[in-house]
Order: sequence, then structure tokens, then C-alpha cells
Amino acid sequence: MRPSRLVLFLAALLLLAPAAALAGKGGGGGGGALLDDPVEGDYFFLDKISADKIRSLASVDQKGNEFCVNAIATYLDTTTTLNTRVEFEFFSVGTIDKQGPGKLDGLFSSVSLTLNVYAGPTLLFPIIFTSTLDPAPCEFDAKLGKIGEDDDGDPTGHIKADLVCDLSGFLAGVMGEKGGEAIVDSVAFALDKKKSIRLRVQTGDFRVNHNGFRVDPIADGLDFSQLTSCDPPPPPPPE
Repeated sequence: MRPSRLVLFLAALLLLAPAAALAGKGGGGGGGALLDDPVEGDYFFLDKISADKIRSLASVDQKGNEFCVNAIATYLDTTTTLNTRVEFEFFSVGTIDKQGPGKLDGLFSSVSLTLNVYAGPTLLFPIIFTSTLDPAPCEFDAKLGKIGEDDDGDPTGHIKADLVCDLSGFLAGVMGEKGGEAIVDSVAFALDKKKSIRLRVQTGDFRVNHNGFRVDPIADGLDFSQLTSCDPPPPPPPE
């Protein structure tokens, strides 16, 4: 006996029900049950390859048409007896170029780049070198994707942020200062053979290719307190 049209219609409704349940703020799919539409607020990321060695904060202000990204890359020069901490922080405020449910592309015209070198491996040691280039001789591009929540309410999403700089003039200036050669050597050793970040001292070519996955600083106990250029981040996790 053939199934009646009513039975077939009810079966079709049951098949469509799960898909409808996944539709959220901006629709389902894209790896999350709920996608932010529009993308708005603060989002925190760790690098997929370098983990917490590269952290970023992306802040979106729809009313102001602003897309801000603040990121920091931290590595150690282990060739020194007391490891030297090397930090590159970059910050840029751009405009919203393209967007849709769970995704957003930015348009950036300038970027600020800061290099900090510490006398030891942690922030407890004094800074022995610091310099900020603003605007820096760099090009910057960033986009967000799959921003939303999964079925358990956990944050989803990723950031793709690429920084390309010509630091030849900057490095030449540092090398000309007293002790500058040691500083450049520490930076070069700290970034040697890294996949997400690289520096070619001979040419001044400096690149950061940040592919980040979204995290919840409070729930995951992560410290983003150094990233304050966009918006004040959550307090550091308790000791």
C-alpha cells in the first residue's frame, strides 16, 4: 500500500524540524548553532598553530562602523642563559568592509607596531628595549568567520589576520644604537623557524599570519590583560 500524502507531508516536516531548530540569531550552519547577525562586541582568539604565543582581541562597533584588532605575539630567545622575552604587539582600527551572519571583513589603512624586549622570560623582568612605530611600515588585513555559539552555548568562530611589514629601516636604526645588535639577535633567535611569525633581518621582511580560534577568557582561565587597545579585556584569571 502506498503511503498517503498526509503521511509523506508529516515525514517531511519531521526531517525539516532539526534544521529549523538550528536557525538562530543570524541563521544556523557555519560550524555553530547560532551565528551573530550582525557581528557585534568583543571576541578573543588564540592561534591555531602557536596557541597562546599569539593572542588577539577583535572588537566590532556597528554603530561607529569600526573593526578594531589588537594582537600580541610572545616568544623566547632561549640562546641566552636567562631566556629573553620578545613581544610584538600590533593594533589597528579599521572600518567594516563586508559582513553577513557570523562573518565580517575589515578595511585597514594604518597599523601601530610595538616591540618590547625583556631582561628575562616573564613580565616580572624589566624591559631592556621598547619601540613603537605608529604608523608602522606595514599592511594589515583581518576578517572574522563563523562567529556565534554552538549547541552547548560555547563560543565559536575564527579570525584571519595578516600583517606584512618592511622593518629594514627600523632594524638599521636599532643596530646603530649601543647594544642594538644584541637586541636584534634576540628577536631573530626568538622568531627563528616559527610558522606563524617570521623576521628576515637581512631584508627587514616581517610577517605575522595569525589564524585564531575563538576562546572564552573567563571560562578558559586565559589572561588577555595586555590587550587593551580596543576595549578593556576581562580581568586576568585568579591565581
